[in-house]
Amino acid sequence: MAANTIVLGSYLGNNVVSDTSVNATAQNNVTGAGSTVLSLEIDNTANTSTMVFFKMYDNNNASVGTTAPVFVLPVQGGKKLVYTSADGFVFSNAVSYGCTTGAGNSDTTAPSQAVSLLLIAS
Repeated sequence: MAANTIVLGSYLGNNVVSDTSVNATAQNNVTGAGSTVLSLEIDNTANTSTMVFFKMYDNNNASVGTTAPVFVLPVQGGKKLVYTSADGFVFSNAVSYGCTTGAGNSDTTAPSQAVSLLLIAS
């Protein structure tokens, strides 16, 4: 499933991105422009024994395994984690992301089960 973006007019964030199948193929420019990411919920409960690495790119044409991520966020197998920041994570160009089972920038191994994401940005 591709990322779905909902545009809101709220004080918390203007964009909510929901993706139920984050994998090693980058989802590019999901907010349509540079944005500030306020919150991320990464659900790795389907991969009970495999840690995943959620990679974020400030690039509107990122390629997992080739483009260097600006953030790499680990999520233990069988866990759901929420990352938040009062000031947000600023992406000047675009908000793009992917997910692999290896932490290295060049890793392209997709998780065997679905990883889900809920992202709030302004």
